[in-house]
Amino acid sequence: MPVNNGNIPSHVFYGSIMSEFLRISRCTLLYSDFLPSAIALFKRMINQGGSDVNTLNQITKAIRRHPIPFEKYGRSAGEITKDISSG
Repeated sequence: MPVNNGNIPSHVFYGSIMSEFLRISRCTLLYSDFLPSAIALFKRMINQGGSDVNTLNQITKAIRRHPIPFEKYGRSAGEITKDISSG
């Protein structure tokens, strides 16, 4: 995963976050499997220079643009982002 303080545009950094959350959702069946991976990715991207707000916005964007992989969890975008940010 890219580092935000590197020589890449921030939209590339945050776009990779969105695609990785989407990949995780497609690879997990249960929310209890999704959440630890999503929290780990969230923390990693914050440590690599991402902002909390922008990272959570990318998660919301992934859920809204591609709702089908996330529907199986039975939670709204707000609930998912809250669980990830509080993890």
